[in-house]
Amino acid sequence: MSRSLVLYGASDLGLDAVSVVSLLSDRYEVLGFIDDGPGMAGRLVLGLPVLGGGSWLEGRAGEVDVLLTVGDPRVRRRLATALAAAGHGFATAIHPSVLTTPWVEVGQGVLVMAGCTLTVEITVGDHVVLNPGCTVAHNVTLGAYAYLSPGVDLAGWVHVEEGAYLGTGATVLPGKRIGRGAVVGAGAVVTADVPPDTVVVGVPARTLRKNQHSWERR
Repeated sequence: MSRSLVLYGASDLGLDAVSVVSLLSDRYEVLGFIDDGPGMAGRLVLGLPVLGGGSWLEGRAGEVDVLLTVGDPRVRRRLATALAAAGHGFATAIHPSVLTTPWVEVGQGVLVMAGCTLTVEITVGDHVVLNPGCTVAHNVTLGAYAYLSPGVDLAGWVHVEEGAYLGTGATVLPGKRIGRGAVVGAGAVVTADVPPDTVVVGVPARTLRKNQHSWERR
């Protein structure tokens, strides 16, 4: 029997998420979007209604699963923490075209879009997002709330820590670590470990600046 599902966030990531959940009708009945933005309630987005803000979920714990479709890892963490405390469950949505194996462990609230490949001995933490066309090789760990933009390529033994954000087409060479809350710019090639809360860009990736807010600060 299918579960009722809402997508929390009706902007860009929410639009892309529809391309996944629309193919999972055997698992989920998508009721619409939740969005806290002013004037969003009542709108139609890709034919789905914006049901209201977060308050719409009050009293519906256990009745409706939630998929967080907000790109910013910090916002996703804040929402996940609040919703979990209120007793809400989270959906995991993986596009049918994704190539994976039994040796991939996937947490709750994960979104994996079309054309991704995950090989073996991979751990995907809670509320991780993989956009279309990402390649994840063997023995990779993706920490909770990590965000992989389209076309990210992770070689073997890479460790992406909590809340890291990898831009479109970024490449991480074997065995490298991307620290908590770090940002890897689009097209960057990571050849050395990236410290937490650091923004790196270029080929090879070099430090641009430190993030203004540490990932450890809630």
